[in-house]
Amino acid sequence: MKLRLVFMMLVCIILVGCSDDFDKFNREVFEISSNINGNIYIIDEIHNELNDIIAKYSDNLTLTYAEYTFNNEYKGDAMFHYKREYNDEEGREFLETIDIYVDANGKAYKIVYTDGRINRVNDYPSNDIFNKETNILEIIKENEESFINDNDNSYITVILDENGIVIKYFKNNSLVDKKRIV
Repeated sequence: MKLRLVFMMLVCIILVGCSDDFDKFNREVFEISSNINGNIYIIDEIHNELNDIIAKYSDNLTLTYAEYTFNNEYKGDAMFHYKREYNDEEGREFLETIDIYVDANGKAYKIVYTDGRINRVNDYPSNDIFNKETNILEIIKENEESFINDNDNSYITVILDENGIVIKYFKNNSLVDKKRIV
């Protein structure tokens, strides 16, 4: 009898500890092919085009984060992150996100759609983008300092969020330096 009671208590502890695993969660990846006509390095120029793309998947999401990755030819792929927080009928917090991936030629090629309990959805810690009118390609050319080299697999990422612009320098997939431009 005691063994059975201990076993039942362990099962209850495990179920309570793993309750997030049973929360609502949905992630879908869509391969797309949409051309972006504006300059992908200036968010103000492409904001409406990006909104038109995400409107096919969901409404009322806000652009909150952007990240560019540059190689040695100043070719930068981009990821634009949209999100919306909401509550269900019972007051539980949920988060819906859409990530749009765009190549250096301005072709949107992938959408990652996620919807679920706020504690299960990985999200970027930003609620807006600062400097949407800034040309990221010009910023990277001003700050590149001959850092990118094919021989050591170096690249640069530029992040736009509510705090400004962060430039991260990588060599052999390891972070070497980081600077913030406000």
